[in-house]
Amino acid sequence: MAYLLIGIFLPLFPLSMLFNGLNAAIKSNRQRMLLMLVWPLTGVLLFVNIGGEPPQWLGIWAISTALLYAFRSLVIKDLGIWVAYIWTSTAALIWLLLLSTDDVRQVLLPAVMLLLPVSLMPLLTAYLNKSFGGSYAGAVSGLLKQMPRMTLLLVAALLAAIATPLFPGFFVMLGMLNQWLDVLPWLSLGLLLIWLLWSWSGLRLLQLFVVGQGEHRSQDDLSQPLLLTAVSSLGLWCLLGIWFSGSLL
Repeated sequence: MAYLLIGIFLPLFPLSMLFNGLNAAIKSNRQRMLLMLVWPLTGVLLFVNIGGEPPQWLGIWAISTALLYAFRSLVIKDLGIWVAYIWTSTAALIWLLLLSTDDVRQVLLPAVMLLLPVSLMPLLTAYLNKSFGGSYAGAVSGLLKQMPRMTLLLVAALLAAIATPLFPGFFVMLGMLNQWLDVLPWLSLGLLLIWLLWSWSGLRLLQLFVVGQGEHRSQDDLSQPLLLTAVSSLGLWCLLGIWFSGSLL
């Protein structure tokens, strides 16, 4: 019963619907970002307090949940909903980190490294909502021509969210693949499939937003100082991932 409670915060389907319902009900993207950061860490802390050895079938449940939401993200055209699905898929994988170590404290760093980029994506959603009145691919297109600086940041942030190379999430995913390959090879294959689905859905979404003629109306692009700050932060995030790569792998 205790693990079911944790399954609310480290979402296991259908318990994951509670987070997705709460996330959809929140109007403020900043509050949504805070929820995405606090919610899974609460699950990790509950796991620490409960202790004991969790059953291995939780890994099967977690990989199934992550696969379900990764697959669902393929057809999503709204950035806000896409972020929620990718977050749910990512947060479910924290179970695999918990099941692969005796020291739960070692899970906190890779969990943050994996979840932080996608948890910050609502800030970009808020900017698109402010500029276009929505973050749906039908309302936003041709972003490269209208807002090239915003496009650069969106591409970089989304690549970080789907754990592409050099970002910390990449090393976390690679570490989980290596850890489970000898224990349950089929589970590693499921993890690899989830990773591929993230990449597929992310690149598809970028194509919908970036490519096209746009609305041919002037938009307030990101300022140069803001873009420089954001890109520098992502660069430091990459360096942080490389620095901790030994621990994450």
